Amino acid sequence: NILYWAGVPEDDHEYFVNAWLDWRDEDDAKKGEYGDNIDRGSEKEYYEEICKDAKEEVYKPRNGPIPDIKELAKIGPFRAQPGLLTGGVYNPEAKEEDQIVVSNLTEVLTVFGGSKINVNTASKSVLMCIPGIRSTEDPEETEDAELISQAIMDWRNGLDMDGNEVNLEEEENGTLIKDFAKLQEITSGEIDKVADEYLGYTGGTGDGALYRLTFTAQVMGMKHVVKAKMTIKDGKPVYLEWQED
Repeated sequence: NILYWAGVPEDDHEYFVNAWLDWRDEDDAKKGEYGDNIDRGSEKEYYEEICKDAKEEVYKPRNGPIPDIKELAKIGPFRAQPGLLTGGVYNPEAKEEDQIVVSNLTEVLTVFGGSKINVNTASKSVLMCIPGIRSTEDPEETEDAELISQAIMDWRNGLDMDGNEVNLEEEENGTLIKDFAKLQEITSGEIDKVADEYLGYTGGTGDGALYRLTFTAQVMGMKHVVKAKMTIKDGKPVYLEWQED
């Protein structure tokens, strides 16, 4: 789905995936024999040859997890198509009318975090890559993914799918999305259940979450009520509205 999001031609997907697997796995077995590494796969022999051809210091696959997303630039097809790591033209050698513009993959990739994507903090671009938000039957189709992802972003900013302001007094958790049932509610059931396998619902410190707070104090028979609307920015509370009775 990430390669579909970026705009990489489907015929090239296997090349990228296998080169990535060759870079990370601990063996020297070739995962693929196609593209610019035909007959060599993307194991150490391939990198030895391309480095010598480019008169560069020879390097070999890491054979383990990468510590920095910038390391993608060393991996076969990512090295051959640098526009994919910056955003730009995928095939600059083609005629202008045949050139393909791709998005920057580093916008949706990270070496940090766990196995789940936090729906309360993920960017719209990341949300659009998630199976169940993006169609699993037709991943090239983007209209529904755009609609669902925007609905999630709007909710986090205090708006429902109709553009109306969320009544925070009726929302126990503010605009934090605590489970898949709430996610289905705010997207009018458009999101597929498979998305739940990839999503996390961590709350409490998510930037952009909105809350409606009421403080009540009573001293010597006198009652004082403060109502506030608050959001989280850089992990700290920021008050947007403050009303004292």
